[in-house]
Amino acid sequence: MVICGRYIKKCSEIFGIKIALILKKLNLRFYSMRIPSLFRITTLCLSLCIGGTFGFTCSAQVGAVISKNKPIRTKNSKKKASKPTLDTKSLALKITRGKTSEAAKAEAIFLWLATHISYDNELRLNKSLQQKIYTSEENVMHHALQRKKALCGGYAFLYKQLCAEVGIKASVIHGTTQKYQATPPKNTPDHTWNGVYLNGRWHLLDITWAVSHGSLKNPQRFWYLTNPSDFMKTHFPKEQKWRLISKSISK
Repeated sequence: MVICGRYIKKCSEIFGIKIALILKKLNLRFYSMRIPSLFRITTLCLSLCIGGTFGFTCSAQVGAVISKNKPIRTKNSKKKASKPTLDTKSLALKITRGKTSEAAKAEAIFLWLATHISYDNELRLNKSLQQKIYTSEENVMHHALQRKKALCGGYAFLYKQLCAEVGIKASVIHGTTQKYQATPPKNTPDHTWNGVYLNGRWHLLDITWAVSHGSLKNPQRFWYLTNPSDFMKTHFPKEQKWRLISKSISK
């Protein structure tokens, strides 16, 4: 029992207050627990701390889709919220400075988002924060830039908006993802990515996966302008036209 107590104390020193808060929330009493149970709870706490800080998945995205017909309502929804300030024009011009072609500008925006906006694990796990942020596309973008963190929807909305600011046509695509399986999942949309119109045709990209399969310093470039046949092995758009395989999409 003394050993386990020292173990908890040492873990708390390493991981900070998170373990203490989790244990308090679960209303655990050390003195009434058996050693094996205490060890399992400690392991669980460590997993939550490490996973919540460093780990993330690209499927089961929280808040991937904002329904225009069914806005998220909160307790304070009756109060008129102040409109967030969002200067994407200046940001887009800054990111694409010195770039002359649309292809170069689109790639610069992709790389900037993939290297400056990290994946938002806190938002993925916090329902009250989701209700606060996922009220409109503009609000999602505002908080993504303010917090320098986003889920897939934040990445996708920002990419489309920044491209539009420099005259590039881009689209937000909702759908489902499944790792390397040929059969599309039959559940509701859980992920969001982009299409961008360059050199007379549409291309596909996924900033979230570029970050998750790489890192902020070195995003995985495979997920930028990915070959549609490769993209569709893992991504299943809600609108079949975004498969970009059987037929083209008009501009």
